[in-house]
Amino acid sequence: MEDTFNTWFAITRLHVWMILTRCMREPKPNSIRLRNEVIVRLWQDVETRLGKLGSIKPKLKKTILSQCNDEFRTSLVALDEGLLTDDITLAGALWRTGF
Repeated sequence: MEDTFNTWFAITRLHVWMILTRCMREPKPNSIRLRNEVIVRLWQDVETRLGKLGSIKPKLKKTILSQCNDEFRTSLVALDEGLLTDDITLAGALWRTGF
């Protein structure tokens, strides 16, 4: 995979999903706090990495963040569906969200 923002975000989405899936198996008060913190840190990292790309106009930055948010939510749903159904569905979700 190329070393780009998009590939970094694809891999990070997968890692975050794995963390969220694991932490939600724990007792609720702690797992919800951990889940929220992981998501906050993800978006902080996204903002930091976007800042390192150079000067991005605020309107374009808002568009990129919106697209990342849409991709993140879509991948969570697809991966959860794969986890709850069968291996073929999970493999398809992994392929779509990773590549």
